[in-house]
Amino acid sequence: MNTSAPIKWVLPVMLAGVLGGCLNTSPVADNRRFFVIEPGPSSFEQTTVTDIDHQLGIKPILVPGYLRDYRIVVRKSNTEIGYSEVVRWGEPISLGLQRVIRDNLDTALEDVLVAGAPWQRGDVDFEVSIRFQRCEVDISGLMVIDAEWLCSKVDDPTTVVFGQDHIDKQGPRPSEDPSGAVTTLSEAVHELSLQIAETVRACINGAKESP
Repeated sequence: MNTSAPIKWVLPVMLAGVLGGCLNTSPVADNRRFFVIEPGPSSFEQTTVTDIDHQLGIKPILVPGYLRDYRIVVRKSNTEIGYSEVVRWGEPISLGLQRVIRDNLDTALEDVLVAGAPWQRGDVDFEVSIRFQRCEVDISGLMVIDAEWLCSKVDDPTTVVFGQDHIDKQGPRPSEDPSGAVTTLSEAVHELSLQIAETVRACINGAKESP
């Protein structure tokens, strides 16, 4: 039996159907939204400080592995987290935290020039290390930050001041108002920055008092 004739007709019909489907495919809408943390309000005020007495360097900020994702984390329980496929960070969370904390400290410590990484040890006389254990919102909108930090004098390892803080701050549900949830995080990071500023000031004062 000769089957070549039907095949000649079937293949063109199938090919036409495939090409037609490709040509008629509508573009898929990109519903992703990208957010960044912002400094506290006072970070935008102009200051008239003319004398800078110290230089502070912020080391690269450490965050848990589960936060190193562009998708924003939402905690569901003590042991379960979820990632939003639509709501995302516009930058790595560790870089965003460092940028905002640097700006907040630069405002809070008027006589200190604050540098974010990268910087050279010879350019600063104090340095601060910051590590986050938690920094996320839960499904109800509760923002939780657990962090610890260490400030030291670069040329005197005996001048060290340690600090830590736990912050709970209620905001809107991230599923209903992701922008509001990120604003709540910005406010919580500003509160944390003020605590870090107190530690830095204590370290500077301790260095002045040491023989």
